Amino acid sequence: MLEFLENLIGSWSWSGVFADILLIVFITAMTYLLIGQFNLFIDRVRLGRGPWRQRVLNFAPVVRFAAFSALSLAIGSILFESSLVVLVLVLLSAVIALGAGSIDVARNLLSGAMISFQRPFKV
Repeated sequence: MLEFLENLIGSWSWSGVFADILLIVFITAMTYLLIGQFNLFIDRVRLGRGPWRQRVLNFAPVVRFAAFSALSLAIGSILFESSLVVLVLVLLSAVIALGAGSIDVARNLLSGAMISFQRPFKV
């Protein structure tokens, strides 16, 4: 599919720029579509019953983080050649994934980080 889009734009001037923009839009749209479908699945799980229910709900932020990380890696590899920029995009995607996920998970992670910084250092 991506090769088809690149071949479609290949005859234009500025083809590289247009291909990159179209690729980024396509990858972003597909990521948000998959996350939307995943959120619908999670809503159905919340209404359900069973011992697997809590395990699935606990795993949801991890899936969101993986999706946003893959999105940021794809955009970073298209736009930038620098690994530092890609690393910053992955860290930003972690913040976005935690924001899109459970607030309780983000609060637990932040409180765990705060507790580790409040402990006195041993000399």
